[in-house]
Amino acid sequence: MGMDVCGKNPTSKEGEYFCNNVWWWHPLAEYACRVAPEVTLDCEYWHTNDGDGLDADGAAALADALDAEIESGRAKGYERKWREDRADDPEEPSGFVTIDGKAVPTLKIDINNIEKHYRFDVENLSRFVKFLRASGGFEIW
Repeated sequence: MGMDVCGKNPTSKEGEYFCNNVWWWHPLAEYACRVAPEVTLDCEYWHTNDGDGLDADGAAALADALDAEIESGRAKGYERKWREDRADDPEEPSGFVTIDGKAVPTLKIDINNIEKHYRFDVENLSRFVKFLRASGGFEIW
């Protein structure tokens, strides 16, 4: 599943459409809401496909705020911390099962930690900023 973000009044091809699957969108939206709450409050449904979004002024203000994060290096620091906090633990054999008479190791996998599958990076953030600047406002579908 993904989030299709459509420009309301695009001024270029970059502002027509932005897409992320849920693994990338949710961290991106969370970051935007964290660093620019005064702007992002105008969009209530960042994490659903309900057509909510921002007008042209809101999209431009969000682009400015996110661009400032990139330029200052704070976004890169956030990316580093994000990756450190979600680093995969090496999968270790936790036992063996017998399949067709052969002992096969089973892996110990933490299926409850779905957080490790989510992704955040500055490259994706930069693509979103370019979209915002040319979108003329947007809707999340």
